[in-house]
Amino acid sequence: MSRPVCLLAAAFVLCILETAIAAEPASKGQTPPHRVYGRLLDPREHPDYDRRAVKPPSWDTFGDRTQFMTLRGFQVKDQTIVNFAADLERYTRQYELGDVIWPSYEILFAKNLGELADEIQRRGLYLFDIWGYVPGSGPGGYWQAYHADPKTFAMLESKLGERWLGTDIGEQDGRYIGGYSGMLLPASASRQEQYFNFQRHFERMGDELGNKHSTLVSLNFGHYFLKEGTYTLIGAEAAQGLPNSQVYYTFIRGAGKQYGVPWFGNASVWNRWGYKNYEASGKDGVEFGPTKGTSLSLLKRLLYSHILYNSVSVGFESGWFIKDQLSPIGHIQQSAQRWVRQHGQPGTMVTPVALLLDFYSGWTFPRHLYTADVYRVWGNLPYDAGDYLTDAVLDLLYPGYQDASYFHDESGFQVATPYGDIADCLLSDAPQWLLDRYAVLVVAGRLQAGQETRDRLQAYVDHGGHLVLPEAILPRLPGGISATGRGQLTILPGDFAVDIRKDIDPAALASHTDQPLAKPYALRPDARQALDAIFRQQQLFAAESPGLSLITCRKGPGQYTVGVANNGWRELPLKLVSFCGQIESLEELSLDQAERQAAGFAPECVDVKTLGQNTPTTIAGGDVRIFAVRVKESGVEEVVHTAPSPRPKGRVLPLRKIVSVKEQILARPTFFQHFDGVVIDWRYLHEREAAALERESHWLKRQGLRIFVDLSSGINLYPDLRLVDNDPPEYAASTATMADVIAKMPRIGSHDLILRLHRAPENNFTSEQTRAAFDKTLKKLASQAAEHQVTLYLRTSDVADGSHILDRVASKNIRLAVSLAGLGAPDNAATAVKEKIGLWLVAAQRRDVAGRVYDNWAPIHEAGNHDALGHWTALAPEAPLALDALYDSPDEEYRDAAVLETLVR
Repeated sequence: MSRPVCLLAAAFVLCILETAIAAEPASKGQTPPHRVYGRLLDPREHPDYDRRAVKPPSWDTFGDRTQFMTLRGFQVKDQTIVNFAADLERYTRQYELGDVIWPSYEILFAKNLGELADEIQRRGLYLFDIWGYVPGSGPGGYWQAYHADPKTFAMLESKLGERWLGTDIGEQDGRYIGGYSGMLLPASASRQEQYFNFQRHFERMGDELGNKHSTLVSLNFGHYFLKEGTYTLIGAEAAQGLPNSQVYYTFIRGAGKQYGVPWFGNASVWNRWGYKNYEASGKDGVEFGPTKGTSLSLLKRLLYSHILYNSVSVGFESGWFIKDQLSPIGHIQQSAQRWVRQHGQPGTMVTPVALLLDFYSGWTFPRHLYTADVYRVWGNLPYDAGDYLTDAVLDLLYPGYQDASYFHDESGFQVATPYGDIADCLLSDAPQWLLDRYAVLVVAGRLQAGQETRDRLQAYVDHGGHLVLPEAILPRLPGGISATGRGQLTILPGDFAVDIRKDIDPAALASHTDQPLAKPYALRPDARQALDAIFRQQQLFAAESPGLSLITCRKGPGQYTVGVANNGWRELPLKLVSFCGQIESLEELSLDQAERQAAGFAPECVDVKTLGQNTPTTIAGGDVRIFAVRVKESGVEEVVHTAPSPRPKGRVLPLRKIVSVKEQILARPTFFQHFDGVVIDWRYLHEREAAALERESHWLKRQGLRIFVDLSSGINLYPDLRLVDNDPPEYAASTATMADVIAKMPRIGSHDLILRLHRAPENNFTSEQTRAAFDKTLKKLASQAAEHQVTLYLRTSDVADGSHILDRVASKNIRLAVSLAGLGAPDNAATAVKEKIGLWLVAAQRRDVAGRVYDNWAPIHEAGNHDALGHWTALAPEAPLALDALYDSPDEEYRDAAVLETLVR
């Protein structure tokens, strides 16, 4: 191993690759402490909580314990929900299956839905994830794109509040990838365009379904859902024909933590060939019966893993009853709820490793239910080397995860974890405070990097994190990355640390039942060695047998809950090893075992006689066991919880020559980490129909975006707009245009208009006439603006002169927009009129070789000393700061945003 390496530029890479495979701790020979973060998610603490259109629930919403979901539908007859009180009593109280009610969409059209909502509220239950929507399907059968009355959703909100958890965006990312992505031409568009297509598809669906949702992902696109700000919960229906649950939840937990949304767990009774049913057997297109579908063993292992994953709600999809008695499925769920009530919460799941992917990556599982194509991103584009690295890292953590749903023996749904179940997956817009909660950050694919990404990764290392980078990322990080005394840096050599194999027959790159998927790449041995060492350092506990999976939860110093699962079908040795101190006590938190004797415990192709049994030193095939472990803790450093800083207010970015405000925001994934508003040119409104603006406004309003409209580029006397009435037809046309802009502003949710004065006419109009005309037109515009709740901001660099103009106009809704380019420190005259300042326009000057100013729109990060800016903005600290410069790149925008953050407000 090498010592930490300081990489100040990509040019140094080639000469240090041989020694940069893995970095040692700063003090050679010492084992670094285990850095663990020990707090459960609190959505209210997330910086986006107040901005979001939908406020996600918190743990106290669920009584500070994992709840259970049940009752997937009510009988609806003649638009009336029948016997709902009896059904609620049966499911939630008599048989104790859970308090989270999960019905289908039929209830939305029932005349007595309000009565059902009242009963749910009276019983202290939850209404969750109303399901059944199929986009593009017209009326006629059960499955359709139904259209509920918005008043229905408003009623549920008013009666149930945060216990109304929204409609279901259920299994729709898979449906989109399999059925829609390839129709959006060109299908080979860039990854950013693929994201725009995805977002547009689900924005429409969200509008149809009331814009308060839970999402039940069927692939791993949950980050893109949650970023919209309309989701209460995220989860997956594991098993079925769907992916590996462990990898599912690396993405689900990562998305939830990144965007401040809790997650739930669910397991399906279906598989690719049929479904489990204890009331009947047969074949109706697919096979069903007690031995069909998902095995009881897998259902149970999935259920308890979701509890240990810190899901706020868990449960099964269906199959709880045999007529009036609980089925084995029902017994497992009932027993699990009683287990949670008896033992309480298991603690915070320990996930010290974060895998970081590019925001636009669109990465998904190498093969899955929704397409016969393999190794695709966004459903359309083939994997590149970075995507193969993502797969390789996940396969190192969860070996064989690609097999999920393709094997009759259920291989791949849950796999052995050689390092424990220790990872979350984040996207590259993850904020600094979240990155700092992980001990190891692995950039596991290609990044569209740049200055902001570089600064964030450098800060992560400076704060004590261990950063793992593929070699190919370094040239994209301006200035390189330096290892510090606290942090560590590991470079994975060989471009993206994978070697594409040329010996693979293309015909082998296809999915076949009961066959593994061929891999057209291999993780380089040196990269595998480095990652293996790093991941092993993160283990708090291990199971000596290599065939087991392990989940660790921390309840407090020295107190842990450890779940161990045998995901194979033969008995294995069981011994827990602690890397965080000597084990002082180990108590098994016993789970009910009745299902092991029931039909359908294992897949039909498995001989249950080979399963073995549980003993103090063995674990039976297909079983899960949970232990309370107390250790004499050592070598553990708890990451100090630091509440994230609130989002910036009054920080505004100019958007110039744009086609879509929404897509400009989407093209800047970290936008709301730096800004809460934009300035757009007046032409954007004037050249669009009001209806088109209003359509776009729904999304913009949900994001809490403040929009300033700027008339400055058009107020030029000639050829565009004039404020003087020296030429009546031209003046009339100008004022009509400005009135049109003002009238359209509320359509897009804008109530702020910037304008300026222009030169005096060259002939036939005196300076006195010009001044009088300015005053007259400003009064007229202010009056028109007031009718639409619009405030005017007069652009000026002379505060005293601007103050005089406002005095003459004497309108309450006009303020000064002070252009700070080139201004020195404010004088007493400026201080005297500070109450009139409503907006700061922030830019710098450039001068030519003669020392003369030729540009007042230069980025402020080029200016060096920013003391004058700080003195000015301190005069009116509540006035928004609008950047006013021209930017050539995202890096320039970011650098100016960073300067704004340093100004004294």
